[in-house]
Amino acid sequence: MPSPEFKLQASKQYRILLLLSWFSSIVLTLYLPLGAVSKVILFSLVSWYLGRIAWQFACLRGEYAVLSLQRLSGESWQLRTRTQHHEAVLRSDSTVTSFLSVLRFRIGSRYWPLTCLVFRDSFLKRECYKQLVVVIKMW
Repeated sequence: MPSPEFKLQASKQYRILLLLSWFSSIVLTLYLPLGAVSKVILFSLVSWYLGRIAWQFACLRGEYAVLSLQRLSGESWQLRTRTQHHEAVLRSDSTVTSFLSVLRFRIGSRYWPLTCLVFRDSFLKRECYKQLVVVIKMW
């Protein structure tokens, strides 16, 4: 019997973490023994990269951002991204905590796993995260 479908929403905690990463990169860039032009280039690259991650994954706008997940039976999970539905297997190197879950899924014969960061506030209802943790630990 399949578990309920867990629909994800953009996480404020994830966005705050990315904002803190961006701010710390500004501070570190300022203290590097480089010229002004090098600092501007480095800061621009880091800002572009963190902005891309924020847009694709923190705001759930990317092609591979997981929008919902559902455990089907046994090790099988159904993942829905913006463009596709995937049947996947949850890998044993996934990490589940009370604050954050790093879920790594193997999809078919793809070499690289699909990684999904799920924060506590990734759901409309707070108890949905607890339910997801229970469903994962039952695996």
